[in-house]
Amino acid sequence: MKQIILSEGKNDIFFLSEFLGQFDHKIDIFIKEDEQERSGKYGDQSNCIRSFIESRSPYDTLLKSEGGKINLLKVFCTLLIYLVRNVDEVIMVIDLDSNDDPGIKRLDDRICDIVKSKHSGGGFEIKYERLVTNCDNLVALRYQIFQWGRPMEENFIVIGFMPSLENIAGIQDNHNREEKIERIKHLLERDVGLFNFFQSILLTSN
Repeated sequence: MKQIILSEGKNDIFFLSEFLGQFDHKIDIFIKEDEQERSGKYGDQSNCIRSFIESRSPYDTLLKSEGGKINLLKVFCTLLIYLVRNVDEVIMVIDLDSNDDPGIKRLDDRICDIVKSKHSGGGFEIKYERLVTNCDNLVALRYQIFQWGRPMEENFIVIGFMPSLENIAGIQDNHNREEKIERIKHLLERDVGLFNFFQSILLTSN
């Protein structure tokens, strides 16, 4: 099974790579922020996705950060139809910035509005289908995609940190990469509920 996971930033990538690295997963990583630092631009992310989708790609999972929530929502919603038609599982990981149901509702409204505006010509829209699972500080929602009012076979998952990964793991802005990864490792070791949550989502096909 091939899956693409798009996230807000590099801390999410550190977390996801640490988690998936404990299993037999071949992971490809594209961190937009690092590409910008190296070259002064974001690099060719389209080639990154195309290369992963190709049948000869050796990777099971592509982890791709988008350099912030605004960019993540824009890129994810723009590429959504292309991704779900070419990849087995499409997942977005995002901070909800709150610990309550209104935070989920605000995110739901934003995703639905952006998808509808980006794909109105093709008659596409999305609807929240069901809660996949949740635990303290985390929620996973499955969305159904419709075209001209009819449900498609494809769907996708949104994973929300409540309020954020940084808050849950105790990551500070002044921490370096090694310090951030150590805090992430400690989080995975101590929080069995969080570990089981991601295991049920990322290691189980729909």
